[in-house]
Amino acid sequence: MKILFISHDASLTGGSVLLLNLIKLLNEPGIYESTVLFRKGGPMEPDFAKVARTFLWDQPVVPETTKRKKIIRRLRNRHIGNDEHNSEILEEVRKADVIINNTITNGELLETILKDFNGKVFSYIHELEMASVRFATPRGIKLTLDLSDKLIVPSEAVKHHLHSKYAIDVKKIVPLSYYIHNKGTGKNEVPHKKQNELIVGGCGTLDWRKGIDIFIGVARRLLSADLLQHFVFRWKGANINSSEYAQCLYDIEKAGLSNSITLMSADTEMDSFYNNIDIFFLSSREDPYPLVVLEAASFGKPTVCFSNAGGAPEFVQEDAGSVVPYLDISAVVAILLEYKSNPEMVLEKGQKAKCRVQEMHQTQSAILQQFDQIVNN
Repeated sequence: MKILFISHDASLTGGSVLLLNLIKLLNEPGIYESTVLFRKGGPMEPDFAKVARTFLWDQPVVPETTKRKKIIRRLRNRHIGNDEHNSEILEEVRKADVIINNTITNGELLETILKDFNGKVFSYIHELEMASVRFATPRGIKLTLDLSDKLIVPSEAVKHHLHSKYAIDVKKIVPLSYYIHNKGTGKNEVPHKKQNELIVGGCGTLDWRKGIDIFIGVARRLLSADLLQHFVFRWKGANINSSEYAQCLYDIEKAGLSNSITLMSADTEMDSFYNNIDIFFLSSREDPYPLVVLEAASFGKPTVCFSNAGGAPEFVQEDAGSVVPYLDISAVVAILLEYKSNPEMVLEKGQKAKCRVQEMHQTQSAILQQFDQIVNN
């Protein structure tokens, strides 16, 4: 079966990583042949090119100048002009048996490419309300929902959002578990850590949805209570060239937290980050079903997250971390103090998280069966 995956970009974010994981998983049985179309490019393009044919939609043609000869040559290796390039993509569309659109934000692109396509279209929706508003137009969202035969979701939170916000019939919504690789040792042991210290990790871009201000606020509350000396806060995923990064550093310095909070840049080296934290704190205001929680669990790390902020509580429950009321900084501080005073609880909940992620998100046969049922029914 030939599958055309459509993604909004190839950025170093959870959606791209999870799509790449899914394609790798589908490649193993040899039943599926994958092609990927990106609306925009990104740093993960080479990773996708190793496992599938890849295309960029409407790639701009660079003017032929002496300074840009290398760029032009590379572009011409991929296409000659937008018209010919997009014609090649449309031919790939016609060849596909199934299209899987990996976002709610591609509605206008779907409208364009589906004119000559007669197969089934599935949209894997990873966005909740605020991400949809930020990255898509109302018309684009409606097109995605209307043009999809089925809507695939990673969590009950996304299913509820689609049903309540857009009145989507629940019969049109089907679950598909994320697949992640097993990298962690499962031992919640942090090397080179000071005695009686708890290292708290956070991860993501520095935008409002991810709650970096909340992450900083928790550290500030501990400082006010003269308890910060027992904690270290590490955030992974910052764009160090962004204005948001400069703003966060400003807040951290003005709040007297420079020795307690470290902002690390985004890259693919996540193993050492997870190995060097005790607890993962998901400070997000909105996250449909965050990859970072699953990755932390793979390394035996429990998660603290907010209720009513997406799908993380569905994984964490009561035994793989802690769910606290939405934006309740006092509750976060209280649970972190409890974890610091009870290292055994950290280990027990981390082990439960490890077992759960293995069962739900690392069992290849179960996820393949889910996928087969979706595309073949």
